[in-house]
Amino acid sequence: MPADPQKLIPQGGGDAATGHRCPGAGVMVGLLESLAPRLARLDYTVPDQDLTIALGRVIARPRSGFVINLTS
Repeated sequence: MPADPQKLIPQGGGDAATGHRCPGAGVMVGLLESLAPRLARLDYTVPDQDLTIALGRVIARPRSGFVINLTS
């Protein structure tokens, strides 16, 4: 059965050294460390969109997603 992108898959929140954590947490942190500076250097604009978030909904995300237009 294909994975449902709207399903919540909880992960552990314990100490990484002694508790339950997602096995891929270290890889994900490394990817974010590499990606964040690249994203910060992008030249983009944000068009008008509905960025309200329905807090009673899992997954809480902006209604229109988040759209950016790259300018370079």
